[in-house]
Amino acid sequence: MCCNINKTMKNVYLIFAAMLLLCLAPMPYGYYSFIRVSALVVFGVLAYKYYNEKKEMLAWTFGFLAVLFQPFAKVALGRVVWNIVDVIVAIGLLILFFYERKKSTNDVIQVSPDTMINPKVSKLVITNDYRILLPDYYNIEIKLEPLVKAVYLLFLKHPEGIVFKDLTDYREELKQIYSVLRPNGITDKALQSIEDVTNPMSNSINEKCARIRGVFVGHLGDDIAQHYYIDGLRGEPKKISLPRDLVVWETN
Repeated sequence: MCCNINKTMKNVYLIFAAMLLLCLAPMPYGYYSFIRVSALVVFGVLAYKYYNEKKEMLAWTFGFLAVLFQPFAKVALGRVVWNIVDVIVAIGLLILFFYERKKSTNDVIQVSPDTMINPKVSKLVITNDYRILLPDYYNIEIKLEPLVKAVYLLFLKHPEGIVFKDLTDYREELKQIYSVLRPNGITDKALQSIEDVTNPMSNSINEKCARIRGVFVGHLGDDIAQHYYIDGLRGEPKKISLPRDLVVWETN
């Protein structure tokens, strides 16, 4: 599902670039109004996407474009200037389209017995400095934010799984894991985030699990990534299905 969403987003770059270039032709007035509404939605979604991916420059750029194109308080630039803007934005979208396509090609591992020790599932190594590596997949490093990584390590330590409504019972353990990742101390903001992620009434744990899933799927594709991310049926223990004999802890 996540792969399909990423593929759809890449197609949006291409389709919307073509739509912007059509603005150079004499089109009905309704088409330009449609472009403004569409741009607000598309650029808003892309701004949110890049914000979540911590790509601040792109997030701010698409946020600015959403405001520039929005149909409610129209920015009057004149047809010539708007045509220039349309061309520049279309070129930018095409560049992003080819960049994302190349990135996907490079990131998704082609599974074959010749390139892996295990033809299906790689070992997962937690290094002494708590990096997460997949040695049988070209030593890919799974990079996660500290709290997201702490959540992942918590579930990795519990092969039996954890029911989300019982997360409060694991709050202190999660805090200890996080303190190891952040040896300089835990800020009040971090403490609040730990409270939130172990609060069954909060959606924070679902957000963290979604980020973990997105990183693994982005590197491996869902068929392989499903062994590594946190998953489970509603109301039942959520767990990482990777056999623990494939998990190597280099930490003391």
